[in-house]
Amino acid sequence: MVIEKICIQNQMRPSFNFPRGWGNGYIGLPKEHPLYGVHYDEYDKYESYHEEVHPHGGWTYSDFINPATHEADGLWWFGFDTAHSGDNENNCSESYVRDLVNALADAYNPIDIKLEALGF
Repeated sequence: MVIEKICIQNQMRPSFNFPRGWGNGYIGLPKEHPLYGVHYDEYDKYESYHEEVHPHGGWTYSDFINPATHEADGLWWFGFDTAHSGDNENNCSESYVRDLVNALADAYNPIDIKLEALGF
């Protein structure tokens, strides 16, 4: 089972009222994954799912739609953004986003799934 990864650079320029880091990060979970179909608002129920790695500012996207292609591809996508207070291209750089996406994909790898944390 493979977890897909996507990083998308922000297209809007940061402004004083709306800070932005480099971009957004996403992981695509296959149907066999226990978190497949779980909305990010419901993710709090599974907070202990993986305690070592957290998305920047929390998950802010979950959908069947691939954020890069804007089409359904059979994966369930979780994403985070870098548009929080204090975010900028220095503390939320491209390398930061890419490194975090890679760490999240590794952490959510089905080999390391803690099913007991999900009640299985």
